[in-house]
Amino acid sequence: MKKSMPRIGMRIIKTSIAAFLILLIFTAVGAKRSPFYVLITTIICIQPDIANTKDTAFNRAIGTLIGAVTGAVAMLLEMPLKGLPGGDDLHYHLSDGAARQTVHCVHGVRGVFKRCGHRT
Repeated sequence: MKKSMPRIGMRIIKTSIAAFLILLIFTAVGAKRSPFYVLITTIICIQPDIANTKDTAFNRAIGTLIGAVTGAVAMLLEMPLKGLPGGDDLHYHLSDGAARQTVHCVHGVRGVFKRCGHRT
């Protein structure tokens, strides 16, 4: 019995094309940064159908936005702590609190979108 190679699915083809287009855009724009994280995001977001792909991309965008805002607030709160006695301990507690708050906010936002009928 002869073994054959498994068929390449459309998801693999879509992901390969998307990753190739990202590399082309990075090259054309002349970006100085590595496209690593953009490629990883592209690979994670590609789903079997277009609706799930859009939902995944939307969820990642909302999570990134919440994380960026939380990180900016944490940095603003951290600046006055530099140089104070015990500032390092406060820095770790603030970072931990910001990370926990980000996760809590993302889950809260997902709950709101689910109640509004958005698939998350």
